[in-house]
Amino acid sequence: MNKKILYQQIIFGLFIVFLFTMTPVYAQEQLPLLQINQSPTPMLSPTIDIKAKEFYAQGLSYFEQKKYEEAAQAFQEAINLQPDYQIAF
Repeated sequence: MNKKILYQQIIFGLFIVFLFTMTPVYAQEQLPLLQINQSPTPMLSPTIDIKAKEFYAQGLSYFEQKKYEEAAQAFQEAINLQPDYQIAF
């Protein structure tokens, strides 16, 4: 076998070994960057206002009937009554 080809194969093999051994190290270095937002989810109110639930249900009903303006108004009323009622958004 030609010495030049053998040399190229060795260099390529070393490159592949280096690549696969360094990938986990690089990934671990990048992991903290990916975990920037680790804050717990915002706490929801333990109870949802009954009127807000009613407006939400009314909004869903309007939405299913393709009455989008009325649905938006009902959802907005639910949000006005309970600002942290995230499902109404």
